[in-house]
Amino acid sequence: MILIILIAIVIFLIITFVILYNDLVFLKNRIFQSLSNIDVLLKQRNDELTNLIEVVKGYASYEQETLSKIIKIRSGYSDEMGVNEKSEFNNNLTKETKNLFALAEKYPELKANENFLNLQKRITTIENHIADRRENYNWCVTNFNTKIEQFPYSIISSIFNFKKYPLFKK
Repeated sequence: MILIILIAIVIFLIITFVILYNDLVFLKNRIFQSLSNIDVLLKQRNDELTNLIEVVKGYASYEQETLSKIIKIRSGYSDEMGVNEKSEFNNNLTKETKNLFALAEKYPELKANENFLNLQKRITTIENHIADRRENYNWCVTNFNTKIEQFPYSIISSIFNFKKYPLFKK
């Protein structure tokens, strides 16, 4: 009888261990998925900015400083960047994109250009999606980071060397 109870306890502990481990793996993979979603949007924004720069060049040829900054920043993007680097990249590009949109106020013809308006709307939509995805990523990271500190997950996380992930800063 004692042997059956010990076997039942061991089986219970193994099942619990597997469930906890799988929960942490699931949460970690959600972090990667969320970051991948942000990457897709950052790439889309980069592509749209290329088109927007070409439209603006025709109207604002002497506003090269703003255009040059955007070109320089967007060319610095890499899939290999860490979360903090991607966050900084996103912040810098968002700031310069706002400056580019502000140029439209100086050029009524540009402001009325259908291509410019469509690209501006598309980039603004992408910016909003990036903010949503950043929020989702940060939620996933916070959830994972909290779990690996909580008992009994902390035991599993220390055994399998699960580490905290950084938040995507605004």
